[in-house]
Amino acid sequence: MQNVSGKHMTSLRLNILTFFLLVFLQTSGQEVQVFFKLADSIVMTENSATKLYAQLDNLKSKFIPSRSSLSTYFDRDIDFGYRHQRINIQLNFHWYQIDLLKRNDSIFVKVIKDYHNPAEIDTTTKYFNAESAMNFDYLTLRNKFYYSNKSISDLTSEISKYQVFAFYCGMGSSKTGDGIHIEKLVDNKNVSELTKMLQSICIETQAYAISGFEMLAQHKFQTNAATQAIINHVKKRNSETIICNGCLTGLIKKVYGSKKASR
Repeated sequence: MQNVSGKHMTSLRLNILTFFLLVFLQTSGQEVQVFFKLADSIVMTENSATKLYAQLDNLKSKFIPSRSSLSTYFDRDIDFGYRHQRINIQLNFHWYQIDLLKRNDSIFVKVIKDYHNPAEIDTTTKYFNAESAMNFDYLTLRNKFYYSNKSISDLTSEISKYQVFAFYCGMGSSKTGDGIHIEKLVDNKNVSELTKMLQSICIETQAYAISGFEMLAQHKFQTNAATQAIINHVKKRNSETIICNGCLTGLIKKVYGSKKASR
């Protein structure tokens, strides 16, 4: 009898795990925990972005179609040839957020979160690093360019952060907490905190920082050359950003070049 390849064995084990967990689900009602384990097992073992998405799609097909979905929320440039892909998967009304740091099709860092809605992400988080870590130069390149000292822990935390870039949001276009925070930093000329935000791996945090520096410039504050070079780079990169437009939040848009890019 021919030997079964490692990939076939992994697929077989996943199918068996899915079957038994679904049987368990029907008798225990522990849906959230069980569904998370199913999605988690795929994220943990697959290091190809294309194959990971295909396996998640196969998993989704095992659940009620009207209550299950799979989509890439964004797939954006995050410097030095790396991209940040966020995948949202719904299994019978249970939502999971998956964040990938990848280059081409190879995944280097993965984060999966179980959440009830984007504003209330569960603290249950899993981190996985690809076996090809020896080829992972992202943090070295990024820390040098941004004059930062980011760690793997910072990276996983910041790419999986759900943040909306908006100074006003909601039915009445009320001022957001983040917008108020930036205005206070500007009023206090807190350049140190704005610089830390500019160094963030989270695109939305960077956008808030740039808004703060632009507001300072309106008060005749002179940004130093190194910081201005980073601002120019981020604006030229113009990565897709999560924004709010009135009562519609969670929209994806390139914000630079727009008249309302900052606030």
